[in-house]
Amino acid sequence: PFTQYQKDFWEWGWAIQPKKYYRPRVECHPRGVGKSTLAEALVVSMVARRKSNMIGYVSLNETKATKHFESIKSMLENPKFLEMYPHCKPKVQKLKDTAAQWSREAIVLQSGAMIVPLTLQGSARGWKSSSGERFSTLVLDDIDELGQSVEFTQKLIDILKGEILAASHDTTLVLMPQNLIHRDAICSQ
Repeated sequence: PFTQYQKDFWEWGWAIQPKKYYRPRVECHPRGVGKSTLAEALVVSMVARRKSNMIGYVSLNETKATKHFESIKSMLENPKFLEMYPHCKPKVQKLKDTAAQWSREAIVLQSGAMIVPLTLQGSARGWKSSSGERFSTLVLDDIDELGQSVEFTQKLIDILKGEILAASHDTTLVLMPQNLIHRDAICSQ
């Protein structure tokens, strides 16, 4: 059965409506309660229900970003899911910024919705889609790590504020499922 945390999460997540402001939601719980799994499933449910069409899934590094990317892609490729939501048929597409300074694989759905994995160590200053859309949802997952110095954590916070969150708009939904790694972690700030 779901824990109370999971029930509360889905009650909140199922009520999300597009282009409406919600306070950023920080889910700071211990390991093993499915924070990332729930966040990934929420992303899939949001594109299936057409509640969000431009999602940035942000992790600390490429390894973690790839893990979340593959998990979301796998959910979207499920044949039973696609029977119910054919507009969610995914394809992987290579994205490049206009100055060709970075490129990134993204999941682009038949409906045009897009899920873009980003890393704090590679960020996306002012990122917009080719049609000019900014992120309608940002998920900040696995952005803290053991052994980070206070200085490094502050640098990551600066990147979050100045580059990742700057690639959004005033109604962008922000979700942060994260373990409390240490006292000065981003999650606790």
